[in-house]
Amino acid sequence: MKEATWLNTIRKYNLKGNHLRANDSFNYDLYNSGLSSGALPQYMIVDAGGEVIVKDAFRPSDKEKLYHQIENSIVKNVL
Repeated sequence: MKEATWLNTIRKYNLKGNHLRANDSFNYDLYNSGLSSGALPQYMIVDAGGEVIVKDAFRPSDKEKLYHQIENSIVKNVL
């Protein structure tokens, strides 16, 4: 996806949060760290300290499932 298309998609759907456009080096690092299966897009839940707590989060379009996943992740990491 070209950068302009990527940015327009973020604006069109009013997507919140941090969006990273992965280059080959970043994809390589994610894959080798075990955080990525290589399939994109990929959604992760990251805690305030920068630790990945869910590496295969639900898509934003699966709102209820994603909200539940976030809530469970918060509870597990707080207790």
